[in-house]
Amino acid sequence: MDTEVLVAIVGGGAALLGAAVGGAGAVVAAHITGKRAESAARHAYLGPLDVARRTAQREAYVGLLTAAHALADAGGEVLESARRLAENANEEIIGQPTTYPLARIAADRERVRAVQPADEVIAAARHVELEGPESVAKAARQLSEAALDFEEAIELVETPEGDDHAITAGPSVGRVPLRHGVLRRQIWDFAREATAHLNQR
Repeated sequence: MDTEVLVAIVGGGAALLGAAVGGAGAVVAAHITGKRAESAARHAYLGPLDVARRTAQREAYVGLLTAAHALADAGGEVLESARRLAENANEEIIGQPTTYPLARIAADRERVRAVQPADEVIAAARHVELEGPESVAKAARQLSEAALDFEEAIELVETPEGDDHAITAGPSVGRVPLRHGVLRRQIWDFAREATAHLNQR
């Protein structure tokens, strides 16, 4: 074979190979560029949505924590009054003379009854459940249940019955502080779960 022909064939093959490699490289580069453009577009679209979603979640979480802390703080201020009322109720049940002055009992009764019900905590917990995710919603439900249990304990410190509202039953002395402690723990558990979720990236 003629040398010039051989050189032309080899040169042509190299040119074809170069074109093929260059074309493949261009296709790969275009694919990568397309993926990056798609990712950028997705981020530009979903980024603000994610920010809005997290903002709504944060507001719901703060709302629940605010309501729960208000209930727990108010309950903590009447623990001693609740203890005296429960002891007094138990003394009346067994027919033992009361060890507390009637004025003290009346004041304690007024303080305990002034504690607001758990309605705000329950409503805030439902809001959190709507925002999610499930792990935080579960912690919100547990906090709501603890608030209801504490409300029940406050309401049952004394159980007036009959037209004269005589005290006929009362809970054990430790029920209110026990359920108050559970409420505080559930607040902490919810806060931890909510913080962990909001800190995820």
